[in-house]
Amino acid sequence: MEYRPTVAIVGGTPEMQDDLAQLLEDGGFDAELFASVEAYSYRAARSEAACVLLDIPLGDTSGIDWVRRLHINGRALPTVFLVESAEETMRLKTKRLDHATFVRKRSLPEQLIAAVRALR
Repeated sequence: MEYRPTVAIVGGTPEMQDDLAQLLEDGGFDAELFASVEAYSYRAARSEAACVLLDIPLGDTSGIDWVRRLHINGRALPTVFLVESAEETMRLKTKRLDHATFVRKRSLPEQLIAAVRALR
């Protein structure tokens, strides 16, 4: 059986998560869906994710702040942030994190798959 890395999709609407999961599966990945950072945090120890794909912001929690906390606690995974716009401030914040990148939500599917592949 071929190894398929797992990507944890955290946050976003159920429809967006389903679309991302299908895109990732078509690109050779498995996907785990988490409705919130709390849901991911609760199940993180049992997750087989090699990478996290998350929305900025995530409800009451900024995705960047959440990943920073994971780094501090030694539990961070390579992360692809989904952003609405590629504002310079967002780029700078994201680049300060190890093993993180960002992709615009309206990017081509190939760009998202390439970003995930580059991080794993």
